[in-house]
Amino acid sequence: MAKDLAVATAGPTPLSPFHEVLARFGLPVLTRTEGAKTPWMTWVLCLFLVVFFVGQRVFGGEGLGLDTLGYHSDAPSFFQALTACAAHGGLLHLLGNVYFLFAFGDGVEQHVPRPLFLVGFFVLGALAVAAEGLTSSGPALIYGASGGVEAMLGACVVLQPRAKVLIGLGLFGRGGRSIPSIPIPLWLYGAFELLYQALMASLGSLGVAWTGHIAGLLLGAGAGVAVRARAAAAKTRG
Repeated sequence: MAKDLAVATAGPTPLSPFHEVLARFGLPVLTRTEGAKTPWMTWVLCLFLVVFFVGQRVFGGEGLGLDTLGYHSDAPSFFQALTACAAHGGLLHLLGNVYFLFAFGDGVEQHVPRPLFLVGFFVLGALAVAAEGLTSSGPALIYGASGGVEAMLGACVVLQPRAKVLIGLGLFGRGGRSIPSIPIPLWLYGAFELLYQALMASLGSLGVAWTGHIAGLLLGAGAGVAVRARAAAAKTRG
């Protein structure tokens, strides 16, 4: 386990040209401060979700339709809670989840073994889906990777306590070089996300699994605390 734990670096990770482009378009970009692993498991998981979505579209009538893959709150199944984490209802639904997984999965992957990262995404995501089903006012079909993605965000808040989220303010930097952006502490971004989800849930906004998002955030934060505690215990032992 020790070799998989992240180590602190001198400062925030510099933005790559790709991340600079994302920040210029106002998309949140994480500047992690711990770890130097290449987050290839995050990339593989993002690619898997894209390929799975294409498979849904091509073979939707052959066992890959939402009715088969989604989680039915009136007939709960943990297996369907798992498959629901990979199913998406449309391209924008997919792209939003893939992007936020890409943005925050990196910070989590720095701290945990890659197999645990993969298992955690699906198990925590499935539990978030089940939580949404338990709070549904009636029969509901639930699907999407957002529960697992929110779990990655929650874990990242705990595992990257000094990280910041850059949100760009426009396409043009000062002097053509720097990005006009707001650096937001990751913990503050996570708190805003939690409050926003809670507000939307309380207003009864339809079409989004708000309770599942909240459950994912809290489950991810709890998992992050467990990882931190294990690392501290390992350091104490030696």
